[in-house]
Amino acid sequence: MLASLVIIYLPINMLVSEVEKSRPVIHHIPQSFHGTVVIHFGDSSSPPISKKKGYEVINISENGIYKTSSPRPVRGIRHVLVDELGNEVKEISISGETMKYGSDPGVTISEYTVP
Repeated sequence: MLASLVIIYLPINMLVSEVEKSRPVIHHIPQSFHGTVVIHFGDSSSPPISKKKGYEVINISENGIYKTSSPRPVRGIRHVLVDELGNEVKEISISGETMKYGSDPGVTISEYTVP
């Protein structure tokens, strides 16, 4: 019985893990924000990226800066404008993201401009 459960559990767990890895990271951007977004990945003094409904969600503040202890995800990004209550309003397309290394070891800085 236990062996059967393990045989069933392991493939399902691996499949769920692979599906989650392929999901894009969602950047929630205030709809009133226009300017440069700066994200510091790998900042050990900051919390990890939060998860909502199986997606990693980065909530960009009004000043455009976000810091996280999580490493920079290698999968795609969805940029979504949100209202003042955090409700998704509209997905937008943003190109031209740049990446550089921070002054602290292990910190990667990602930047892009919201028109």
